[in-house]
Amino acid sequence: MTRLVSRIYAMADTPPPTGQEAERRNAAARAEVWHRLGLIVIDPAEVDDDFQRLLITRFAEENYGRRGKV
Repeated sequence: MTRLVSRIYAMADTPPPTGQEAERRNAAARAEVWHRLGLIVIDPAEVDDDFQRLLITRFAEENYGRRGKV
């Protein structure tokens, strides 16, 4: 699955970054938002430990509801 680092890249004349470059930028953006705002961004699909993934998913669903299309 290819994810955009930011929708702003859709407005550029070049295609959005993919692969390792996109992952690098996503990791940098996640680290920055953590350090600046105390906000953590976790993709459950990237959590290797089943227990931790379940814990994260349940916490999010209890506080914000089940995921759906935005």
